[in-house]
Amino acid sequence: MKDRLNSAWVRIKAKPKEPFMPIGALKEICQEDSVEKEIRRSCPDWSEKDVNACTRYVCDGQCGAPGFGDSKIRLFAVLVLIDEVSKVKCFLKYGIMDKDLPFLPSTQDGGKTLLGRDLQSTKDMAGKEGGYSVVYSVKIHPDHHGFVRFHHPSSFLLGAAPKFALKTLHSAKQDDFDTELKNLNLCASKSHLVELYAALKHGEKYSFLFPWATGGSLSSLWNKSRNSFTWCPNHRTMDPSAQTRSAVLWIAQQCYKLATDEGLGFVHNRNSMAKSAYLRNLVDTNDSRYGIHGDIKPGNILHFTEEFNDELDGRVEDAILKPSVVKWISRLRDITGPDNFLHDFLTFIEKDMLEVDYQHRASCIDVSDFLKPRYERCIKDERYCIPQQQPFHVVRSENRGQTVTDTGLNNASQKRKAGSDEGRESKQHRSI
Repeated sequence: MKDRLNSAWVRIKAKPKEPFMPIGALKEICQEDSVEKEIRRSCPDWSEKDVNACTRYVCDGQCGAPGFGDSKIRLFAVLVLIDEVSKVKCFLKYGIMDKDLPFLPSTQDGGKTLLGRDLQSTKDMAGKEGGYSVVYSVKIHPDHHGFVRFHHPSSFLLGAAPKFALKTLHSAKQDDFDTELKNLNLCASKSHLVELYAALKHGEKYSFLFPWATGGSLSSLWNKSRNSFTWCPNHRTMDPSAQTRSAVLWIAQQCYKLATDEGLGFVHNRNSMAKSAYLRNLVDTNDSRYGIHGDIKPGNILHFTEEFNDELDGRVEDAILKPSVVKWISRLRDITGPDNFLHDFLTFIEKDMLEVDYQHRASCIDVSDFLKPRYERCIKDERYCIPQQQPFHVVRSENRGQTVTDTGLNNASQKRKAGSDEGRESKQHRSI
């Protein structure tokens, strides 16, 4: 058994000197008959009664959910690895399991204290940091979580395990953690708000575990070439006109759903979200506007490409209007031409959504009400999906390998002038 256990260790690149043993492999090795044989081999002078009692102690409960059974199997495996199988009788006598370890000295004279095992301190990892938190991309072995989105039994060993997003708060205050946890739980059933998988405290840090958006964010989506962007399963086999219609239909659907009660519409419902101490200091909670996201930007709209259905969802993660913005929208509207979804949506964005006065600005309900009939029209009327020209064409600069956004202007000099007038510059693509 010791040889089998030693061959089951899994090492990861980030911590090559700290291997771990998947609980699935541990259970497979420590089957009841194998445990009994190991006890008999290591303790040949034991009575039949002692062998049976210790075997039952180790194996009882291991077939169920993770818990006491797993804890006793881990303890037995440690004893096998250090050649101390006979000590299992002592652990049986006092009812001690792996979850009770390690023992630490008592702070009082003569006192005895059993403390649960805690995790080691976290090590510095590269993450994407924001004002309130930092997000890490992490992998968890399939045996050690119940958040299976895709069924790939050997994916971890192949280096392709499902990723998760670990969001660690900068604040170490329990109240801030509790408020965010309550609000995230309220959003659990909403298809266009990111689902919370787990909440945890590690040392003095509070964290949340979310599914990883394999498609990146709306911001990273803009940097993708047309050929690499997937919005429906069979888009590569479509002709250009069908591709355009399919893409516009997908955009209409995502924008509409994000504005409904399945997305931001739920967040903007003042009665749905917990009233945090932070917001109480900034907002009149009796105001009908109470209930805000507060950080809507392309980087916080996530693109999930692997779903069980055929829809590739966008989800929300958690002043003065510049004249250049108005000019840019007008230019895009001229390119798309009249009487199509993109033209109508651009007009609505300019006139109703970018209104500085909040009393006249479109609410989520207004946005949803505007988009619903136009999304339905996209489904029924193919021509309504097709603009006169593509508003964006992503091309590659041959000399520097950069991603450049072309606004549909035909003359190269016009493109350079337009880029200069708007103060825009091409940005080299970086993976996050």
